[in-house]
Amino acid sequence: MVEQAPRRASPAGFVVPALSVAALAFAMMVWVASREWFYGDDFIFLKLAQMPRDWWKIFAPLEPRLWWSYRPLTIEVFFSAFFALYGFHAFPFLLFVIAVHFASGIVLFRIALRLGFTVRAACFAGCLMVLMYPSVHELFWASALQPVGAIFFYLVSVSCFLAHLDTRRPGWLLASIAAQVLTLLSNELGATLPGILGVLALWHTPGGSVARIRETARRIWPHALLLGAYLYFRFALLAPPLLDAPAFYYAPRVGWHMLRNLASYTWLLAHEHWLHAVVAALLVATGWIAAIGSRGTVSTLARRSLLALAWSVVAMTPFLGIWFAQHRMVMAMEAPFCLLIAAHLDAVWARWGATHARQIEWAMVLILAAAVPYQTIWERGTAPLGALNLRIVELMREQYPEPPTGTCFSLHAFEPENWDRGHLFAVWFVTSGLLSAVYADHGIELRNPNPKTLSEEPSPHCGVIEVLSRSEVRFGRPPLVPAGAPRRAPDAR
Repeated sequence: MVEQAPRRASPAGFVVPALSVAALAFAMMVWVASREWFYGDDFIFLKLAQMPRDWWKIFAPLEPRLWWSYRPLTIEVFFSAFFALYGFHAFPFLLFVIAVHFASGIVLFRIALRLGFTVRAACFAGCLMVLMYPSVHELFWASALQPVGAIFFYLVSVSCFLAHLDTRRPGWLLASIAAQVLTLLSNELGATLPGILGVLALWHTPGGSVARIRETARRIWPHALLLGAYLYFRFALLAPPLLDAPAFYYAPRVGWHMLRNLASYTWLLAHEHWLHAVVAALLVATGWIAAIGSRGTVSTLARRSLLALAWSVVAMTPFLGIWFAQHRMVMAMEAPFCLLIAAHLDAVWARWGATHARQIEWAMVLILAAAVPYQTIWERGTAPLGALNLRIVELMREQYPEPPTGTCFSLHAFEPENWDRGHLFAVWFVTSGLLSAVYADHGIELRNPNPKTLSEEPSPHCGVIEVLSRSEVRFGRPPLVPAGAPRRAPDAR
């Protein structure tokens, strides 16, 4: 009698519970989106969406333009299309952003499979990415589509490029280039894409160093050429903006703060929580312990770890010089971080999967369940930032069924001594541009006299809106209504 090899457990024993965790997280994020409204930069883009558009000038703004960044796909196209369909209903905007974010997890799953990961490890990487704290922190405003959309397209470009390396089919290369174009039309972080593709090509190509470098250059030259053309177009041909980029946020500097940023980015990837950092460190250590004794496993783990770290360095470098770290800047590093963790879990599976399949699978599911940023989701759902704006608009509609054309309102903190500077600055950022967008046809302006205190005396002809809390407001003084035939305000809901 021929002895049969032991059957390995089906990946479904892990994939189904892992996808259930991701589905639960998706439902929680949709719940937050259903309670959130617009805020911050959203109002600039909503106001632009209500103006006549010359799409040639939007994609090739060779004349003076308003906004400092060049992101026509995830700003102008997105806001114009969704405003035409949904007006000031925020939920469809936010739901689309969340859906694109989760689609990125699917693409990362495909990338992991192309890199040789097992189905379990690839599924873990894709699920972990959609649960990452930096992205979840940024998801719940419409303007988040800028980094979210760019990350989706650059992952698509990476996936198609890996398919081209595997099959040598030119169609995959053309698809990768097309996705690179969409990335560059979405966000400037697409400038790092040729570097990431170079790392992947170098990793994928066998042979000596010189041959590998030559082959890598041959594979990525179309992407590098496209990036060069984009940089020339972006910085030499585009007209200067009327509203320039705030230097404090975006101007890179060389200094010791770069080390601080490096630590901050790592801390953000660990969900800003020591327990997540400890678990990640233990997973890495367990992966290397599992690889000991198998030369092939050690080699595979080392190559995958170097790939993930090199990818992280390429994605991180442009943001190290920024004066301080921001959540959206870490989002480009989430994909390689998830691949790094999954690589070590793959090593654990290679060592003990045949004998302890269920234990390893349920440990991986528990890790995913613990990775869901419950506190962030709960805080955003119970205290949505846009609630203040929605309440202001509701108050305006209650008080002014026919709004006063051409007047202004000034935002004031009621009892400002009870507010700290962080809350006051948040109120200023959240409400900036609100009435200019919602009442675009009436020319009504909401003024924030001082973002540090919000307590300066407003202009005498402005009405006063007093902020009582993060979601409660009241009229402190009505405005002097100028002459003119008023028109009804748009429906904010």
